[in-house]
Amino acid sequence: WIPLPAAAIPMRPTGGAAPTAAAGTGWAWDGTTWVPAEGGLQARAPRPKRPDPPAAGIVGIGFLITAIAAFLPWATASTLGFSISRSGTDGGDGWITLVTAAVAVAGAAMLYVGSARIWARVIVLLAAAIVGAVGGADWHDVNSKLSDINSSGVAIGQVGVGIYLTVVGAALLAIAVAVSLRPSPVTAQGLA
Repeated sequence: WIPLPAAAIPMRPTGGAAPTAAAGTGWAWDGTTWVPAEGGLQARAPRPKRPDPPAAGIVGIGFLITAIAAFLPWATASTLGFSISRSGTDGGDGWITLVTAAVAVAGAAMLYVGSARIWARVIVLLAAAIVGAVGGADWHDVNSKLSDINSSGVAIGQVGVGIYLTVVGAALLAIAVAVSLRPSPVTAQGLA
């Protein structure tokens, strides 16, 4: 039930109870009360579910890339024939990106079946922002620490592939939201 402003419902007609229609309002007087006129105001049909497998698929790919990236090296350093690397899960931030991307899969499931599309987009977009922020912050942090190591001349360090893939995974999550915003195709049977 949607309350209407008082101006939208015409005043009660005077002098008789014969059904009359109030011009342009979509209301008719049935003798005792105002009712929606035939062809006038009608209840809006519920929106049909519109599944979005392409957007859900992009989220799935973004999740897989982010999940793999969490276990790959995020930083490597080598000196005198010895090498060491740290994955995202060693420092804890890889777990954050992994769990956050897994939450985005819940949004992908909602996109896939076509329910709660706005909430699905919000979930996936927030996940993309968190994964991207963690990946970007760690990229900056590792770069600054490695520049100190590299300037010392004792060791050579570099950002690992895991951070790069984390940022790619976040970008794919954001792209999925953009894909889900495209207009739906209209077919001869109605909305596809």
